[in-house]
Amino acid sequence: MRTSVRVRTVVGAAAAAAVTVAVGGAPAFAGSHPSHSVSFFHGGAGSAGWSKDTSNDADPYSIKLVVPDATSYAGASLHNVAGRPAPAAAPSFDFRSTVGGPSGGSPRLVIAFSDGGNINLRPLAWVANTWTHEDGNSTDWDNKGGTAGCPSYEQTYATLVACHPGATVTSVIVVSDSGFLYPSGYTNYIDNISYDGTVITRPGHHGHGSDGDGHDKQGHDKQGHDKQGHDASDGQD
Repeated sequence: MRTSVRVRTVVGAAAAAAVTVAVGGAPAFAGSHPSHSVSFFHGGAGSAGWSKDTSNDADPYSIKLVVPDATSYAGASLHNVAGRPAPAAAPSFDFRSTVGGPSGGSPRLVIAFSDGGNINLRPLAWVANTWTHEDGNSTDWDNKGGTAGCPSYEQTYATLVACHPGATVTSVIVVSDSGFLYPSGYTNYIDNISYDGTVITRPGHHGHGSDGDGHDKQGHDKQGHDKQGHDASDGQD
């Protein structure tokens, strides 16, 4: 039996700020499927970057998101995503956590839309030190904003994309911020981010810009990250 969970989401100005810091300029598109690289952001004592600690594919790399306390967060921004419709195929990713228990909504892939809303894909629980595939074809999607009356939690990707008719994507991030459940800290590893026909597995894999090679981008604080405080009770550096 699935247990619903309310999560904190990174949206609006927060996601825009992350992408502004990460990308540093307007995206350039080529063809129907742009290449995606990533850059990193964090708040508080968190850190983010490429790591060789563990991997869920043939290369040695994964993204390492360190959240050492209750108020920190860490994440990665995908490049070359803005101005397009949401992909036809549901995004997905693999993750591994150093602790087990309820997820608190992390790690999550957040797609922000031009109508001010967003949808996000997240697990409900973590199994310690075990790689898990977060399947975008599941009902692990949550929604904020969009058409009046749209559902908020535990929906399919297609259902929630339809809640944002005519909207284009403004940013895509993967973020972890569940320190409120794990104040002693934890690390999430992310691999095989599948988005719009490409899979991000290692630094420079789809290399548009040196930030894809693991530089931890700084310069925006927790307040600038515009976190929404939903209740979680029901639910290389």
